[in-house]
Amino acid sequence: MSSATPNSGEERFPRPIHGPNRFFALSVWLKRAVVLVGLLAVVTLLLPPPAAEKLGLILVVLLIAIPLGRVIWFVQRWTRRGDLRFAAVGIAVLVVVGVGALLA
Repeated sequence: MSSATPNSGEERFPRPIHGPNRFFALSVWLKRAVVLVGLLAVVTLLLPPPAAEKLGLILVVLLIAIPLGRVIWFVQRWTRRGDLRFAAVGIAVLVVVGVGALLA
């Protein structure tokens, strides 16, 4: 826990980065995820059926989790910026996906 008092000028959350590099960290992780998914897809094609099925399951989980991770990243960014309408829409998207997964 931080020992900052409300008037100390220290913020609870760091301010988002503004400017052309504000999405740099997100872009790096998404590029890495695309490369990982591509490599897993190729390896899945080359493996025998039992191992390919397990790796294919991991691949599907990644294909679902990566976009959801991006939405979560944007929700926390919008919340820190104080843009609660966009954050609420992002949370609603996550709720719809969760309810859809429960009903499937």
